[in-house]
Amino acid sequence: MVRAASLACKTLTGRQSPGVSRAAPSLLGRMANPFKRKALAVLPVLILSVAVVPGEARSEIYSPGWCAVGSGSWFEGTCWSFYHPPYDGGNADLEATSGGYTVNYDRSVQTSLGELFVGNVQPGYVTLKISDPGASLGANFINVSAGAFGVGQANMIQETGGVGAGLSPGTTGETGLWLGSATGTTGSYLLSGGTLATSNTMIGSTGSGTFTHNGTLGSSVTHQTGALTLGRLGGSYGTYNLGAGQLTSSELVVGHQGTGEFVQSAPLNSYNTTGSLTVGKSSGSVGTYTMQGGWLFADRETIGDYGSGTFTHWGGLNDVTGYLVVGQFHRGAGTYSMQGMFGGNPELRARDVIVGWYGTGSFEQYGGIHTVATGLKLGFNGGSSGSYLLDGDGALNTGFTVVGVYGDGAFTQHTGSHTVGDGLYVGSLSTGRGVYNLYGGSLAAASIVVGNEGTGWFTQTGGSNTTGNLIIGYGAASFGTYTLDGWQNLDAGTVTVGNRGVATFTQNYGTVNVGTSIVIGAGAGSVGTYNLNGGAQLNAANITVGMDGTGVFNQT
Repeated sequence: MVRAASLACKTLTGRQSPGVSRAAPSLLGRMANPFKRKALAVLPVLILSVAVVPGEARSEIYSPGWCAVGSGSWFEGTCWSFYHPPYDGGNADLEATSGGYTVNYDRSVQTSLGELFVGNVQPGYVTLKISDPGASLGANFINVSAGAFGVGQANMIQETGGVGAGLSPGTTGETGLWLGSATGTTGSYLLSGGTLATSNTMIGSTGSGTFTHNGTLGSSVTHQTGALTLGRLGGSYGTYNLGAGQLTSSELVVGHQGTGEFVQSAPLNSYNTTGSLTVGKSSGSVGTYTMQGGWLFADRETIGDYGSGTFTHWGGLNDVTGYLVVGQFHRGAGTYSMQGMFGGNPELRARDVIVGWYGTGSFEQYGGIHTVATGLKLGFNGGSSGSYLLDGDGALNTGFTVVGVYGDGAFTQHTGSHTVGDGLYVGSLSTGRGVYNLYGGSLAAASIVVGNEGTGWFTQTGGSNTTGNLIIGYGAASFGTYTLDGWQNLDAGTVTVGNRGVATFTQNYGTVNVGTSIVIGAGAGSVGTYNLNGGAQLNAANITVGMDGTGVFNQT
């Protein structure tokens, strides 16, 4: 590399190191296996130690800037303003220029910096490339941002080797990896090989950031971080594209106050493990997560916290060990959509699913398998609204299902199968209001309660409904109705119309088969009515009208 003799090199002594103890980082070591679930105290195995490197101790922190004309090697001393690559513990500035250039970190050398600025928020273009398998580059803070006034972009490309950011213990101030740190700036990171370890990752702080994680040789390409945030502040935009590779984080926020987008595209060798996933965190934020394949492991997921969140699930496995909440708080609006075949049949597993906690939630299942180990709840708190649409060849399996807990819940089933191990409750508890529309497909539950101390409506115009016990209007303040309008079957062990509540069963068409008995008006204070109309058929061994309550049986 020949430096132009007429170029005045800048001495950037004004930028000081943020008080780090100086040492070369031992950054890469073995990564913890992100396939295994664990408490994500993410970085203890990746601590970047800082100690004086023999022969490199300096009395002054140097902050060289790139002053060569055009591209070159990081290790070419004449390309830097101090005629030497940055020393350990110092800072480095690669300022963007209108013509643009690329700096190639192309040797098996370990370097530990205080701060590394790629672009330094200047207008223009610059790229830093890590290209040697033995390369090891670390800094307390890596800022990849350029294009002030909307002109230019800063890029960092990691083809191999190891990069670490913010791993020194006791570091204060800004740490980690930031892309697009200032308004109007743009920063990108391409991870196609090697290992990246960061204390935190900010993609789009007030500007725009894009992170592409795609290992062409499989899932050995890893990114391990603390908090990962896409779209930090209002007006910012952050994107993470995960292809083949492993991503592990303590927390993943897609759309904090700005706009965030996460795309998981590879059907194989794509693994995302996080302590918590939040899509659309703050009021005014917009977050989207698109899963086309691979594996997503989380302890908890929130789609639409205070903001707007959308999760579109085309393929792969989403495994949640705790709660999946869609539409958490009053201003939160969330949508979860299982779209069926695309790179693999989608599968969702969760311990508990709440659609509409305090906010508005919508769940759409057009295919795939959705398994809820404990309970699916729609419209949990007063003022909330939760809806579920089951269509296509989707299969929903739950421990129990509640449509309208204290809020409003609606379940619409066109096709597919809904299997409930315990009870299906439509309109549960005092202020709960629930609606279940069965247009087709199959519903099977150990018991079904329509109006479980709340208000519930069940309409069946198609499909099949099989249950051990059907109770309509359970509890003193309950109100429940069941309407059978289609030429389909309801098969139940027992049917109770009014158990201390007000209940109506209207059978216009179809066949009701009851294994043992029908009781109309059971329990003190109950009012039960059964309307058998037209050519509808009722088969029951015993029918009791009025048992400690008021019962009416009408046949026309």
